Amino acid sequence: MIQNKNLDSGFRKIEISKSDEKNLEKIINNSNIILKNGVWVSSAGLRLNYWLATEKLISEPQLLKSIAKNLKKIIASQKIQVIAACSIASIPWATTISNMYDLPLVILRKRKESHGEQAWIIGNIKLIARGEILLVDDSILSGKTIRSFYNRTKRLGYKLKHVFVFDVWSNRKMKNEIENWAKTNNIIIWFVKDFELKLNE
Repeated sequence: MIQNKNLDSGFRKIEISKSDEKNLEKIINNSNIILKNGVWVSSAGLRLNYWLATEKLISEPQLLKSIAKNLKKIIASQKIQVIAACSIASIPWATTISNMYDLPLVILRKRKESHGEQAWIIGNIKLIARGEILLVDDSILSGKTIRSFYNRTKRLGYKLKHVFVFDVWSNRKMKNEIENWAKTNNIIIWFVKDFELKLNE
C-alpha cells in the first residue's frame, strides 16, 4: 500500500512543439539510436531485446536547447535553484539547462574519487542547501540511479522533489514500480519520450 500519495507526483510528460517533435523523431530515426540486433544487458543486469543509445543525442546541441526551453514554466513555478547532474551521460543535458536559466550546476558522482577532495559532489556543495534541486539524468530504465542519488541527497538534508530525464524506457511493470516510488516520496519525474521495452528472460 502506498502512503502519502500525492496526485501531482509520479511521471509527468513535458509537452514540446510539433516542430520540435518532428525534428526529434528525425534525429532518432537517422542517428542509429535504436539498436535492435543483439542481446543487451543494462547496468542493473537486465537483459533487453534492444538498446536505446540516447546518449548520442548529446551531440545535437540544438536539440538539447529546444528541449531545455520547455522547462521554463517548471523551473519558474517550482522555484528550482540548483541543477544537479547524475554523471556522466546527463552532464550535457544539465549543462544546457544550467546555462539557459543561469542556474548553478553541480555534478553528482556515483562514487567518491580516491584523489583530490574525495567528494561525490563536483561543484560548490553549499549551493545545494539554498533551495530546490532539479536532478537531471538522461534515461530511466530500472530507476536504480535516480533512487540512489535521491537517497544520498535526502540523507544530506537537501530538497529534491523534481527529476528531469529525456526518456523513460522500461516495461509497464517496471515503470509502475518507479512511479509508485515517486508518488511515495512526493517526486515528479519530468520526461520527454516514453519507450516501451520487453525484457529477454
